[in-house]
Amino acid sequence: PPPRASISKKRAASIDTEEANRPKIESLSLNPSSVASPRPLDSSRDFICLCTPAPKVPRPRNAFILYRQHHQAQVVQQNPGLANPEISKIIGEQWRDEPEERKNQWKLLAE
Repeated sequence: PPPRASISKKRAASIDTEEANRPKIESLSLNPSSVASPRPLDSSRDFICLCTPAPKVPRPRNAFILYRQHHQAQVVQQNPGLANPEISKIIGEQWRDEPEERKNQWKLLAE
């Protein structure tokens, strides 16, 4: 049989599990005055914001975006393997050639 590689087993250093599991919440504090006016950067106290960030609201789709989404499948079918920027150019040219009354229909949909 081939020689076995020497395997050394190392024990992990002992840790104080009681200390590691103790919550650190008692060291945190909330200061209502810090909400009204920003605190100086050299302050010796640390504050953590527990607020959830406001959700990002997507921009509404404009007339061209709705038009593009409607016509994309047809352009892809006519031009297989074409990259998205090229598809946008084709649909953009179609949009420019549309009569104003047709564009106004898409603008009403966007509103």
